[in-house]
Amino acid sequence: MKNAMYRMESLSPFDLQGTAEHLSAMAAKGWRLEKIGRYFWKYQRAEAAYIHYAVTCPPAAEENGDMGDRLFFQELCSAAGWEVVTDWASLQIYANPAEIPTPLETDEALRLEMIHQSMRRTYLRDHRNQLFCFVVLLIFTLTQLFRFPHSYCLSGLGLSLPPFCLLSLFGEAYAIAGYNLWLRRSLRLVEEGGGPAAVPRFYRVLSRLSVILTGVLFLALIFTLFPLSRPSAWTALAALLALAFGVLFRLLDGFLQRRGASREFRFFTALVLFFLCLLPAGFENFRPFGFLDEPSYTWNSQEWDAEPQPLPLTVETLTGQSWPHVRRSISSHGRTPLAAETAYSEAAAQENGKEAYLNYIILDVPNDFVYRAILDDMLRDTEFFIYQPSDPVPWGADAAYRRVYRNGNPSGDQLLCYSGRILTVYTEGLPVDDIQKALIAARLAPNS
Repeated sequence: MKNAMYRMESLSPFDLQGTAEHLSAMAAKGWRLEKIGRYFWKYQRAEAAYIHYAVTCPPAAEENGDMGDRLFFQELCSAAGWEVVTDWASLQIYANPAEIPTPLETDEALRLEMIHQSMRRTYLRDHRNQLFCFVVLLIFTLTQLFRFPHSYCLSGLGLSLPPFCLLSLFGEAYAIAGYNLWLRRSLRLVEEGGGPAAVPRFYRVLSRLSVILTGVLFLALIFTLFPLSRPSAWTALAALLALAFGVLFRLLDGFLQRRGASREFRFFTALVLFFLCLLPAGFENFRPFGFLDEPSYTWNSQEWDAEPQPLPLTVETLTGQSWPHVRRSISSHGRTPLAAETAYSEAAAQENGKEAYLNYIILDVPNDFVYRAILDDMLRDTEFFIYQPSDPVPWGADAAYRRVYRNGNPSGDQLLCYSGRILTVYTEGLPVDDIQKALIAARLAPNS
């Protein structure tokens, strides 16, 4: 039988009565609160008993760090049978095993004022800052989405960010508005001789939902950064990176808290740690799992595939000749409900040393509006290249474009437009006449 339990609680810091009743109910089940963490509350197993709990806002430390007023307050509480259990941000939780304990606080107006001052310094400040951050993030993501639809429509993270930001904005606005409504009700009840108002249980549901949404966003970011043809391996890597970040963040943040580091410094260190955990994603040749590597051999000082994987179109198919040495790769550039893009690459060599290269990218876009937006993005002039229209008939395409350098030299890249599909083809060392063009269309065009 375990003697400790961790629970993710979604109690509001201003829901004093609800928190106290929850902790009393846990104690009646044999679980006593020991510590409140960032996401989880720690309970210790104990004899089942009804324990009275109270949440209060103790006197703050002086500007010089003097804790005299707080310690004096704790001594007064202890004399009345109330012992400190743990801190909860700027609040403190007390427990009293007496059957009918002396009330910890009797001046409800003063109590409410102290709670409000505490929430202004912590709860409201944090939610306003988060609201501002989500507004900025939403504007930025929408701007990038309209500027670069090609990359964003292939990114699950990019497409999930706007709705996530909207939901988060709703959550933050609800949290701020919910607190202000609670404060107004509490002020009215205190004026009528009662205590602060209860907090609706729906708040707990919303709070827990926000944690889940944050977790989903984090996982989406992890998996978006690792698109490979062997998803199981990258899934394992993503899980390891997420676990590493979680463990290191917990240890580092706890260490900084014990050293009295500011909230801003802890946030900065967490951000640095996050990017350090994701740093391997920036290395193209990063391969932590040996079984990801295909069997290969060395010929003419180069690595070649011992067991080449099948491709929809190969150099041998285009030339009708045997190429004994080949090196192939397939990589996904992203897959979402709006678009899916896969890149195929092959290098081939003959015994006499002749080499040929074939690269093509298949981009499927079922929606006409998204198709047009992505095509315009892909045809946008760059510092080094421009696209010039070419004859689409030999390709069997609706439209065709050839990418050329600014100086007018062709680059060897062809962009072909079909119904619901954009095809990019690059060849080197291969003749591409009308016969080859028709063959490419037969193999790579939609419904081929």
